[in-house]
Amino acid sequence: MSTTPDPNRSGYDMLEIERMWEIFTIDKNCVLELRAISPFGRPPVCKIFKASEYASLDELKKAFVQEALRLNQQKRNVYIVMNPIRSDFSGDSACDADITCRRLLLVDIDRRKKANCPASEAELGIALTTAIHVRDYLATLGIVEPILVMSGNGYHIYFRLDDLPNTDEITRFVVGILRTLATMFDNDFVQIDTKVSNASRFTKVPGTIAYKGIASDERPYRQAVIV
Repeated sequence: MSTTPDPNRSGYDMLEIERMWEIFTIDKNCVLELRAISPFGRPPVCKIFKASEYASLDELKKAFVQEALRLNQQKRNVYIVMNPIRSDFSGDSACDADITCRRLLLVDIDRRKKANCPASEAELGIALTTAIHVRDYLATLGIVEPILVMSGNGYHIYFRLDDLPNTDEITRFVVGILRTLATMFDNDFVQIDTKVSNASRFTKVPGTIAYKGIASDERPYRQAVIV
């Protein structure tokens, strides 16, 4: 399995960003939030997309993808709020109280040692191996059919939660899972982020390029992809 889909090509693989809808499901009442954060000093951008304002869901998808690519081409890292936002939302940026349910569980595996540069091929390989171990372990507990994403500098694993209620009890449940996995699978090289348990968590848009620090031949910027 390749961990580095051609990160230095001049264009984007449009099929990759369109595959984001395999993870983030939408309906006629959905509200999407796009966040774009620059590691190079540009101001952050936040934009809300409401299905009710588009002629069709295909038009909504097209608008979101186009804006994601536009901002990413400005070397901003682009994210989406991963759980459903309430249909009557009217603010600028969703908080936990604005989330209707828990649709996804995110396991975020990244380098233990923080660095202001992209990951190396070897570091990605260790993250992938850890992701496979986590996936296989959760499968033994009946948590199956995850979606694995190479996030640019690590790996994300998404598990569907059947739209569990957005309650304090479920938040504690998610926190407990992440802490348990971290205890089991953290090692000297990579770790599981236990801080991604909040309901309004935003996460990398697959198909966009991850910008971190200064790239090099050994540590290139990479396009995040579903694997």
